[in-house]
Amino acid sequence: MKNVDGTTVIAATLRPDGTKRKERRVKPGYVPPDEIAAYDASQQVRTRRGIKPKRTGPVTAGNWSAIHAARNEKAKTTGIVGGGAVKAKPKTKAQRKNEARKKRKEEEKKKAATTVSEPDIVVVPVVSEGEQLEKNVRKLKKKLRQIAELEALDVSTLSEAQQKKLATKGTLLQRLSIAETSLQSLTR
Repeated sequence: MKNVDGTTVIAATLRPDGTKRKERRVKPGYVPPDEIAAYDASQQVRTRRGIKPKRTGPVTAGNWSAIHAARNEKAKTTGIVGGGAVKAKPKTKAQRKNEARKKRKEEEKKKAATTVSEPDIVVVPVVSEGEQLEKNVRKLKKKLRQIAELEALDVSTLSEAQQKKLATKGTLLQRLSIAETSLQSLTR
C-alpha cells in the first residue's frame, strides 16, 4: 500500500490477542513471503496432477544409450544456446603429442607385422668333453676353497646357508675325485 508521500508500507494489523501491529515501511516492489509461490519441481507438479512422466525416444528395457545418443546429436546441431553448431575446443600441446605418439606406435606395429623377420641364428660354441671336465674341476676346487675359508671362522658365528655349505664338503670331495679321474683317463 502506498502512502501520500509515495513510500510503500504494510498496513497496521491486529494480532490474535487483540494488540495492534504498527505499519511498516518497505522498499518499492516488496512482496511479502506469504504471497510468494513455493517452488515445485516440474516432475513433482506433473505427478501431483496425474500426468505421466515424459519419455524421449525409444526407451525399452532400460535402453538409455539411445536417449543419450539422441541428446548428444541434438546438442551438436543446436549448440548450447541458440542455433549455432558446437565448436570443438582446440587441443592442448600434450594432447597433440599423445596423438602423435599413438600414431607412431601404430605405424611401427604395422611395419613389424608386414616385414617378415628371419629367425635369429644362435651360434653355440662346441665344447669338448675334456674342456667341460676341466671347467667342472675348477668349479669344485673353488667351492672347496670357500669351505676352507669358512672352516677357519668360528662355527657359532656362521649363518644357516654357510653351515649348509660346510655340510656339503664330503660330496664335493667325492665329485672332485671322480672328475679328476675322468679327466686323466681322457688325456691318456
